[in-house]
Amino acid sequence: MPDTLLSGSRRTLATSPSPRTRRSVLTRQAAAVALVATLAACGTTQPDSTSAASGSTAAASATTTPGGASDTPAPSADRVGPLTITDGWAKATDEMMSAVFGTLVNNSDQALHLTGGSCDVASALEMHEFVKNDAGAMVMQRKPDGFTIAPGASLTLEPGGNHLMLLGLRAPLRNGDPLTVTVETNLGAVPLTVMIRSFDGANESYDPSMGESSMSHSS
Repeated sequence: MPDTLLSGSRRTLATSPSPRTRRSVLTRQAAAVALVATLAACGTTQPDSTSAASGSTAAASATTTPGGASDTPAPSADRVGPLTITDGWAKATDEMMSAVFGTLVNNSDQALHLTGGSCDVASALEMHEFVKNDAGAMVMQRKPDGFTIAPGASLTLEPGGNHLMLLGLRAPLRNGDPLTVTVETNLGAVPLTVMIRSFDGANESYDPSMGESSMSHSS
């Protein structure tokens, strides 16, 4: 065989990859393709994973207890009502009548009209005021139209002034005991609790002829 053909054959044999080399190259190429596909898959599925996690968090927030109550904190049960009383108290007595004093506060955005009320230990609860009688003396009487408190305003109940009158007491009012009265208003009935305390005053004259009540007292 001529030297030229032998030299060409040698170069062909030297430059042509062997079957083992070709398999190695193909293996590396397949691995690279697999790696690219894996990275692409991670990039496309990550937002879904985040969404799923967010959905799980939202679902967990909306879970309920076996009794059906939501895990979300409920509004406070101590929410202030339309009417409250500060420094409230009632006069201790063994008589048939007494009175409730303090400062009534209208917490609403509407005018509050107090028309009457009730108490478990009294036959009646009335709104009372002090007025001047024909002789010029200050006497106590029932206020037929009740009290009206403007939005956000207050009304002072005090001996010698406006007060809530308890009539026909069925039991003594003892110093240091609590007393609950329910006041009727245009926004509904409102229970108010005050403390009973001893007080030497509040013995004013009562003029039933100037109101609808026919009971007289000195409380």
